[in-house]
Amino acid sequence: LPKLKNGQQPTKRHIIDEIRKVAVPFNRKYWVLSTDKQYTFDFAKEPAFTEPELARFIQLPEAELEHNDFVYALAMIGKQAGFSCHIGKKEQSAEYKAKPLGDLSVKTLDFLRGQQDYVIKHVEQIDVIWLDSGIPVMAFEIEHSTPFTTALERFVEILKLFPKLSGHLVLVASKRRKRKLTEVLTSSVFVGAPMYIDRKVAYLWYKQLRDLCGRFSTEQPTKSSLLEATIECFTTPRVD
Repeated sequence: LPKLKNGQQPTKRHIIDEIRKVAVPFNRKYWVLSTDKQYTFDFAKEPAFTEPELARFIQLPEAELEHNDFVYALAMIGKQAGFSCHIGKKEQSAEYKAKPLGDLSVKTLDFLRGQQDYVIKHVEQIDVIWLDSGIPVMAFEIEHSTPFTTALERFVEILKLFPKLSGHLVLVASKRRKRKLTEVLTSSVFVGAPMYIDRKVAYLWYKQLRDLCGRFSTEQPTKSSLLEATIECFTTPRVD
């Protein structure tokens, strides 16, 4: 702690007081982690979302939101949990409330080194990728009005590099587009062999993403809690 910016040397009493918040004494010698799920020290707590644009994203009517609003929200919530984020090359240069979206993005994807230009081009254009130590853990394509097939082409290429991303490739769309999405996932060239991409994608309705952001506006996300909460929101791409 003293080596951190503005860090101070804690007293022994301060350390004990903080430990008591997350653990209980055992055998007068040890500390055992409490069963309470709030395992965050006061000095490690980060404030919930105070970013005005994220509050705007949660509160505005869906019809007033645009593609880059969703890109921004996904990048912000990912970074809040501790992931680094890559934003699609096209979106990086876009101005969002007087700032480039690229300010929220890592500049390069190291895992693409040595890959064919075709692969690089498609993966770099994925709208948002959450990364943990440089490895993708979830990828998102926001389909506001563009064809779903474009997103699936990009997902195919990153899935070849990271097969474990199966089930973590997310199409984010308005529920109004459900029928069109289901049509693509049941009748397009992406259905079935060899990639079975129709079985490896999930989708997230705009409302569900906004609810997710709303939840973590009052609860500090961790990597695991954000991934778990996001997966809980997934919808199987089939018409009711």
